[in-house]
Amino acid sequence: MTDLRDAAQAHVLAAQTGRPGERYLLTGQGVGPKELSLLVSEIAGVKPPTFRPPTFLMRLMGRHFVRKARRHGGDTPADADASDGLAGGQLAYDSTRSRSELGVSYRPARELLVDTARWLLHVNALEPAVAQKVRTQLGARAEPDADWAPV
Repeated sequence: MTDLRDAAQAHVLAAQTGRPGERYLLTGQGVGPKELSLLVSEIAGVKPPTFRPPTFLMRLMGRHFVRKARRHGGDTPADADASDGLAGGQLAYDSTRSRSELGVSYRPARELLVDTARWLLHVNALEPAVAQKVRTQLGARAEPDADWAPV
């Protein structure tokens, strides 16, 4: 899980101090589906739905995305290789280079999810009953940051 704020900071650092031609993976804490579900339950007070698509469906979707991208141009959200990897379990990426060469640090998954829940409350993106559970669970932490624009 990678917070957008961390990814943005990494882009700035890469532009300032990165080595030309190098690639830097911007990956925060690796969190599997079960752990993610538990974190969301603890943070938001709601149990998220869980569904693991069958392997054949993951592969079919990957191939569909590739064909569609070829037909219409542009990028694909996932390709067959990524779909095969996801079908087999959790993909893991190594951000050692961005951490060591750029000095990037990544927020822990728990912090990222708390801030996500706060943002969803701020923009009224949750159903009222769910929003109330999340507010109750977060307590004083549910308040938006002072620099967040009113919605």
